[in-house]
Amino acid sequence: MEMESLTNCMSLVHVLFQGSRKLFWTNVRQECERLSQEQQKLDKWELLAAMQALSIYILIRLDEGEKDYNNLDFLMVKTVIIIAQRLGEVDVTCHKQCGLCNKDLKLGWKEWVFRESRRRLAIVYRVVNMLIYFEPASMCDMPTEFIFAPLPAKKQLWEAADEFSWMSEARKEPDIQVSFAMVADGGIVRLDEGRLSCSDAWLSYQSVVDVDAAGDKSETPSRETASWEEWCAGMDGFGGLVMLAASMIP
Repeated sequence: MEMESLTNCMSLVHVLFQGSRKLFWTNVRQECERLSQEQQKLDKWELLAAMQALSIYILIRLDEGEKDYNNLDFLMVKTVIIIAQRLGEVDVTCHKQCGLCNKDLKLGWKEWVFRESRRRLAIVYRVVNMLIYFEPASMCDMPTEFIFAPLPAKKQLWEAADEFSWMSEARKEPDIQVSFAMVADGGIVRLDEGRLSCSDAWLSYQSVVDVDAAGDKSETPSRETASWEEWCAGMDGFGGLVMLAASMIP
């Protein structure tokens, strides 16, 4: 049942390509109502699939523009909020400051795929919020210094065919799981993993205070400047969306 929402979505998109737009949106309404009613029964994978399917419906709605038959904006936004809230309740693996867990190979490939899928989906919704006012975006607790954070992981990890390949790629390059973020001015920084819990919840950051030989104190910054070239070097096609969004920043 994990992929039911996406399976239904693909079937509906096929209907759309056949030219039956009114039928497509009639079924989208029914799907949104179903998800709202069944959200308490869904596990985190099913909730993630639901959020992915909803993002596709929203993008199609943006592409079409406002029509008499696709006036489902309130229903879709309401469903996104309901599913997102439920996903936050279900996915409570860890909310402690243990950034090392994000790089722990014992975490398991399947769990890593879930986290990475969630991160990529979050970027899609944030791009939507750059195009229109999107109410669910206010639910995000991401610090205002960032536009997107964390950015997608490298292609080698994301496209690994199985757990063995994933672990092999992770061990080849020690820094392959370093997280990046895009800041408000459109630049790229390396993220301090101590700011994220295992469930990607943002933690309050307390700067590390260093004391030099003279006894002077200095704060260690929570991020390290990086370059677009450094991040793009290992990125897959999804990176194009991030680059497009960066070009929209004044």
